[in-house]
Amino acid sequence: MANVKKTIGRVPVWRGEYAQGTTYYKHNIVGMYGSSYIALADNTTTAPATVDGEGNVTVDTEKWGVFADASASYKYGEQIDEILAITGEVNTVLTEINGEETE
Repeated sequence: MANVKKTIGRVPVWRGEYAQGTTYYKHNIVGMYGSSYIALADNTTTAPATVDGEGNVTVDTEKWGVFADASASYKYGEQIDEILAITGEVNTVLTEINGEETE
């Protein structure tokens, strides 16, 4: 059987949390503010996103694409934790009342 060589181009590479001053290349993926971003161009040295004083995340869409968006959990993380805690307490009470776990 003959060997066939094909060029597939770059594949996405996870580079970890974004580090200022690091050069990223097209298809590099970084984490920042709980979300993941993929570089759309080579030699990207700018941050994929910024956050304002109210916790709103703004993405640099010229150089980065959103790979996995968790910006809501970044902004509302404390409120989500409170809701999960209350839900757990309600589940405990229901378990005591019904004698079984609920989901």
